[in-house]
Formats: sequence, C-alpha cells, structure tokens
Amino acid sequence: MDNAPLPPADWYADPSGAPQLRYWDGAAWTEHVAPPVGPTGAAQPVAPTEPSAPSAPGAPFAPVGFPPRQKVMTRGTWVTLITTVVIVGGALGALGWSAASTAQSISAEAPAVLNGFLETATRGDDAWRDYAAPGYGPAAGAPLYGDSVAAEAIGLAIEYEVGELSYAQQGYDAPDPTQPTGADSATAPVDFTYTFSVDGVEQTVTVTRMLWLTRAFYFGDDVASGAREDESPTAVGPWQVAAVVVPDTTDLDTVPPDTTTYEAAPDEFSQCPSPESVLTEMSEIARVQGFLGAVCLSAGDRTGIGEDVSLDALVAGFPVLNYLSPPKDTIGLGDELNGRSGPLSEYRIIAGDTEYVFVFAATGGGDIGDDSQTRVISIQIAETE
Repeated sequence: MDNAPLPPADWYADPSGAPQLRYWDGAAWTEHVAPPVGPTGAAQPVAPTEPSAPSAPGAPFAPVGFPPRQKVMTRGTWVTLITTVVIVGGALGALGWSAASTAQSISAEAPAVLNGFLETATRGDDAWRDYAAPGYGPAAGAPLYGDSVAAEAIGLAIEYEVGELSYAQQGYDAPDPTQPTGADSATAPVDFTYTFSVDGVEQTVTVTRMLWLTRAFYFGDDVASGAREDESPTAVGPWQVAAVVVPDTTDLDTVPPDTTTYEAAPDEFSQCPSPESVLTEMSEIARVQGFLGAVCLSAGDRTGIGEDVSLDALVAGFPVLNYLSPPKDTIGLGDELNGRSGPLSEYRIIAGDTEYVFVFAATGGGDIGDDSQTRVISIQIAETE
C-alpha cells in the first residue's frame, strides 16, 4: 500500500467526516473546503477517506456527488469575466480563493490570497502566480517588484499596509460588503513604500494602489461568468488576484498622492514625459544615429548600467518602438486607464539575442502629475529562468 499512487488533485469527501468537501492538491489535503452538492442541488453523503489509507484494499479514492470544483480557466475566459465586471460596475475591484462551507473559512479565503500575493510579489518570489488569475502579470519577473536582477541593482525594498477588503457583485456593492457570500469580486487599498538607490543616494516612493480580485461563477456549463442574482451556481472558481489599479479617490477617505524624493533633473533634460516616449526616442536615435541617446538618462549621465551590458550590442539590436508597438511596464504601478506613468516603472526590451531591463523613476521630489518627468535609472540584462 505504501507504493500505491496518490489520487489526482480534486475535491473529495472531507477525511475528518465533516459534511463537506475538502480539496486534495495531489500530495496533501489543503485548507480549502466546499459544501457537497449533487446534480440536483441536494446535499450528498460524505465518508471519511484518507488517500494514504483507503477504506478497503484497492478502494478508489473518489469524489462524492457533483462538488463545486476548481475550474481551470484560460486567459480568454478570465478577460471576459473581468471585462464584464468592469463594464457593468464601472469600477475595478475583486479578490478571492475557492468556495467555502462556513462563514469563518469563507471569510478567511480572500485575505489569505491577498496576503499571499503581496508577500510573494513584493519580494520577487515566483509563487505570486499561485494567487493570480491566468494571464495577469508579466511573463518574467513579478508585478509590483519587477526583474530580480534590476531590483538588486537599485537595492529595491518594498513595505506595504493593507486596507479593508470590500466585496461586490457584478461591480456593485454586495448586500454586505464586508462578507464574501455571493460576491464575485472584491477590492482592498494597499499603501506601498518603495526604497531604492540612484547613484548611491537612497530614494523613497509612496503610492496607494487598489488590488482587485475576482472569482468565476458557473451555471451548468464551463462558461465563466459573474454571480447572478437569485440563481445558485453549480460551481464557483477560486478567488484570484486580477489587477492592481489606481484607486478611485471618491471611494476612499484619504489617498496619499504618488510621491517620490527623487530629485528634479536639470531644466535642459525636460522632454521625458513618460518611459514609453523615452524608449521610443532612444530606439530612433540608436537605429538612425548609432548611439544610446542620453537625454533621458538619470540626471543626464548617471544611469546605473550593468557590468555585463554591452552598449554597442544594445544599440546595434535596439528594436523599433513606436505607438503601434509600445513596451509594457512589468511593475504595474502606472495608471493605465489615464495613460499616466507610475513613480517607478520597468520595461523589458529585447535587442538581438539579449533581453534588457530598463528601470525608470519619476523626478520632481513631489506629487506625480502630468508635468512630471522620468529618467532611466538602471539598465541591466534580464534575469534568466
């Protein structure tokens, strides 16, 4: 029996004998539970069964009834679900985990996902993907943190403080915004403090962002949707982090402005309104004039360039960048809806056979606004898997 294969990950009868289902991840029982629901919605009997000790030799380790199991959603279904919630509600917000059978456990799921995501993403741990919706975040690096090589180069450290979670249904406030029952989305404001070094001088950035989490509801098929009023789902997907956005200040009592202590650059370097415009200009200069344009480098000449970075190779392979093929910020602190860059941002550029990381910081030493300028503070070769 010791060599018998373990059952696959799925929902099974709770081995404790409690009238519920518990999720088995393929190696061990998890904390996630759900009520047993039959094909007609009737509760099904459960029996205590351990994967390592079946009730009888060769007895199958089988799920009971038709439980609300974790659905595997593609990026397309998540995009559809998220778009539906945003359009209907007119606001971003959501957070979550899997369905639960008691008020205590279901109330703990969304905070657990939120905290797990923050703890891992803010230190560059790839485990942040365990808490995120499919398709969210960069292909390499971590949202909020970015590339580990670039983060180490600027001595990046992040502290955060989480505000109160608020639950919603189809973008609107739930009957009780403090309770997740029936909710398909939730939001929580998070205050971030970033510290990093530019030319040996420590800088500080403060920013508030809203973390949005969502979960999918299913009504007799595999099509993900939001919750439906007065209609019971046949299955509910896990809560997952879906976005980090600029909060609507009308929803919060006080929101600290995006600020940075990064000192203002000389007046002659005042034509760098956004990282995208900087990279586009650098692309054109590199391809037409054959050198790395320095007009938007940190304070003109102090950008930290990695020892393994060949400027000649970077210039020779610099890709075509314009409004038709803009780069994408991997940290995600900007205001995508209003097209405003964040106080700290990072872009991955492939030149030739090498991927480089450009890190930007806003200048001015105060609130980040439409007239803020940006500077390249670091160019590094990207981390490898």
